[in-house]
Amino acid sequence: MHSRSAASPLPPPGLDVDGRWKNWLVDLQGTHNLRDIRGNLLALAYLLAKEPAGTQAACVLVDSKITQDRLAAELAMFRAVVRPSLGSRVHLAQLVGDEVVGLPSPDSGFIEWLQGLAGQKAAPAGAPSSSREVVLAFLLRSWLAHSGPLSTTAIQSAVGASYPTVAKVLKQLEAASVLARASDRRIEMRALSLLQWRNWIAAQAATRKPVRFIDPAGTARSPEAMAQRLFKLGRDDVAVGGVLGARHHFAGLNITGSIRLDLTVHRAPLDFIGKLDAGLVETQDPNTKAVIVVHHSPGPHPWFVKDKAGVWADPLECLIDLHELGLDEQADAMLKHLLEKRNE
Repeated sequence: MHSRSAASPLPPPGLDVDGRWKNWLVDLQGTHNLRDIRGNLLALAYLLAKEPAGTQAACVLVDSKITQDRLAAELAMFRAVVRPSLGSRVHLAQLVGDEVVGLPSPDSGFIEWLQGLAGQKAAPAGAPSSSREVVLAFLLRSWLAHSGPLSTTAIQSAVGASYPTVAKVLKQLEAASVLARASDRRIEMRALSLLQWRNWIAAQAATRKPVRFIDPAGTARSPEAMAQRLFKLGRDDVAVGGVLGARHHFAGLNITGSIRLDLTVHRAPLDFIGKLDAGLVETQDPNTKAVIVVHHSPGPHPWFVKDKAGVWADPLECLIDLHELGLDEQADAMLKHLLEKRNE
């Protein structure tokens, strides 16, 4: 933005682009959600801030249903609120067959390369996030849980990432002044500002690939009833998040009723959904009202919270759910509650 916060920005997970072509950084997205696109544009701006002045960045949509006019309007709004030196270098385009719409004069070699990149990235919905994202998420959750300083080896073991990957993330965080090292070289996240937390939550929501289930007949059980059915199954690889999970962690959440049932799964097939409500069917349309939305938990171990009531997604996962639902005011209240609780 035109004015900078005194706090150093936390590099969002979306910083790792899918590919580089000459002086272009390219990140591919298969979303139909404008909120996802806004998060991606923000991530690209963060990345460009550390690149040479001649570098350009493009968010390229593949198989998106959003019209080019709507994308042009989104890009114009984005450029209106960031520094012109950055905003003018961030682009929003679509790959449509043999044509790239929205980029200034792309050559045939670039288009060929882009098509190959899109083919390589094609993967089922819910594929795990990159190791970099898992490392950063682990560090933030460890800080919030008061885990104390950790060695690089301990982090590597916990997230299942290679030593170079962990070391690279730590170096980036040190450069952003959000990492503290003890005298024995163990590390811990510093306290982040509200803005840094909000940016991270928004970037996490933007990189998700949820699986959605709808009720064509309109007779689905309530989210609470389906959650109770899930708990009775005794699953330890599926956790309840969203509004229900947030309310479990933060009783002061100012929201009545439940919009849908958000679930976080860890390396589990989704055949259990039929046991919650046999009438539900999966949909690829993000604009259809979903009854259940499933998110996949990356990394070797899930951050689940188990108690007598059942298995719950951790507070940060629930925060990301609230943001994705558009409940930003409630997400902000819960975030402040978690930070105050951590500092008690």
